[in-house]
Amino acid sequence: MTEPCVFLMPTFAELQDADAGAFALSLDPQTRVPIERVRLDQGVAMSARHECFSVCFALPAGLSLDQAVYRVFGPAQQEWVMMMTPVMPEPDGRYVLQAVVHRECAAAPAPIVA
Repeated sequence: MTEPCVFLMPTFAELQDADAGAFALSLDPQTRVPIERVRLDQGVAMSARHECFSVCFALPAGLSLDQAVYRVFGPAQQEWVMMMTPVMPEPDGRYVLQAVVHRECAAAPAPIVA
């Protein structure tokens, strides 16, 4: 039997405390592009044990991507696999991807088993 893949989800605090320009997106195993966190908004969680938020990342100028599951790297080389959707571009024309996270609060990030 094979081991399940476990992916950690970022916390609101991790994203909020990080330098907005310290993120990267993997386009393939050899290619990472810098992305900038341009919005981070708290949502309404289903209980006090959970947190809900959305995060938007601006892509480099001229790069447009479709809705998909992407590998995002944080400033300390954290690695998150996130479903992201295109939303309204930034005023400067850069395309933006948004992820919505609803996770159980814990001392450590809650894993998602795929």
